[in-house]
Amino acid sequence: VRHIIFYRHMRIHVLGVPIIYLPIFWHADPTAERESGLLAPRIGVNSRRGFSWDQPYLWVISPSADLTIAPQINSNVNPFLNLHYRERFNDGELDVRVGYTYEQDLEGAGTRFGDLTSRSYILGSGVFHPADDWTVGFTAERASDPLIFDKYDIGKVYQARGPYVPDDHRLISQLYAIREDDTSYASVAAFSIQGLRPGDNNRTFPLVAPIIDSHVDDPDDVLGGRLRFTASAVSLTRDQSPDNPALNQPGLDSARVSGGLDWRRIFTSESGLRVEPFVQMRLDGYDVRDILTGVGNNTTSLTTARAVGVVGADISYPVYRRWHDATVILEPLAQIDISPKADQVTIGHDPTTGKPVYLDEDSVAFEFDETTLFQPNKFPGYDLYEDGIRLNVGGRASILWDDGRRASVMIGRSFRDGSNDVFAPGSGLTTAASDWIIAADAAPIPHLSFFGRARLDSDTLQIHRLEAGVNFDSKWGSGYVRYLSDDQGIDGTPIKNTDMGADFNITQHWGVSVYGNRDLIQNAWVIRDTGVFYKDECIRVDVFYRHEDVIIGRLTSSDELSFRLTLATLGAPFYGR
Repeated sequence: VRHIIFYRHMRIHVLGVPIIYLPIFWHADPTAERESGLLAPRIGVNSRRGFSWDQPYLWVISPSADLTIAPQINSNVNPFLNLHYRERFNDGELDVRVGYTYEQDLEGAGTRFGDLTSRSYILGSGVFHPADDWTVGFTAERASDPLIFDKYDIGKVYQARGPYVPDDHRLISQLYAIREDDTSYASVAAFSIQGLRPGDNNRTFPLVAPIIDSHVDDPDDVLGGRLRFTASAVSLTRDQSPDNPALNQPGLDSARVSGGLDWRRIFTSESGLRVEPFVQMRLDGYDVRDILTGVGNNTTSLTTARAVGVVGADISYPVYRRWHDATVILEPLAQIDISPKADQVTIGHDPTTGKPVYLDEDSVAFEFDETTLFQPNKFPGYDLYEDGIRLNVGGRASILWDDGRRASVMIGRSFRDGSNDVFAPGSGLTTAASDWIIAADAAPIPHLSFFGRARLDSDTLQIHRLEAGVNFDSKWGSGYVRYLSDDQGIDGTPIKNTDMGADFNITQHWGVSVYGNRDLIQNAWVIRDTGVFYKDECIRVDVFYRHEDVIIGRLTSSDELSFRLTLATLGAPFYGR
């Protein structure tokens, strides 16, 4: 029996006004558990592709597998076919998206140039559990064109499909195996990266194979505390150095093996004073190849080993008391760390300043904030290590009302026995007294919450980094506002932007939606969305306008007017943003 509902001369009405006529239409019976049929279309007018109609069709192959076929018909460019295959197994699942077209390249507002050729992408993943403690999986992410997702408005691209997560306009293909139980963890993986940003050279991205991480906890107490043994290894190979692409110089290759131990014990006094002494020790071995000497393409190599470690203690003394209908908690925090001088892996010297250049493969994306303030080693990876005598201090104050309202603020900073030029100049950690760290969040009334975090100059209290946001959610709608200001982003340039979005229910059936992202340094919008929607128990209609001001490679700003119809009996499209 096929649970399909067919229509002839179908008309869809909104407020009694016919808005769509179809001579024939069919969809799955909504009372059926799973059935093949049409899904909600997406109709729009785009300044690059012209009139565009996305029409997904769900084909239920079996109780455990389905395929969504979604052709995109465009008036200005050739059609684009999207496919989405999903299958569940007894021990895992498979999820694969692919897309294909045969077309020229696009530039500007949609001008075609170059040769007709095949253009495609794949976004696939699989995860399986062959045994109770084991997880194995893969991701396959590649695109023939750097801007294929932008040209054809393909959404949900840069998402977590495995343990290693891609950044914006970056794709990651990976293989991994993980074993985890109550006292141990081990993972082995390999991955490669494809860059889709203008200026990306994929020959400069490393092939990471393998990357191994593991730890084992001693099941018995050792000196009254927990003892953990750790082991790690990684190998990175590059085809080309990113420093001077025109010279096509050899890329830096490196391999590391590490082993260590981590011991920690907790003491709590009757008055509530909490002291956690800890000891961390680690041995690292490095083999670094194709180190440029600064003379043409000449290279050298380096093999070295080192020992690093830290002895310290975390100290806290939380106190609380009742105040009217709330609980007030005050918590002084301190951490003392003592480390011998660490031998950083030096691979050269800056030709201008003469300062050493250290190997740094895993601590490039570093931010000094409330999450790293009380880390014994503030560098997130292995290559760089914080040494010397440090004192990290702070305090946290919280108030928790009985009706669910709350507010919390934390302030702190780090002191050391001298300056440290291993940290980047804009990190806030190079001087003996670090920048100030402040973090706060509050939910003063139902359906409304705030958060903020900042880093202030140690001397002038000038704001070097500020991130703040507001969230609201009620029967009248939901939305958010985000603000970010950073003197030095990951590429060394300042960042200042705001991001906001909201849905407002004007009446029971009518509403508006807005979204915007604005670059406050350029004083220009990056993207703007405005929409109107109507919904009732049978139908939802969305009409929205999008203007993208950002210029990506050859693509200039674009405009799009889209119409989306969702019946209560149909599902939502898988490709939506």
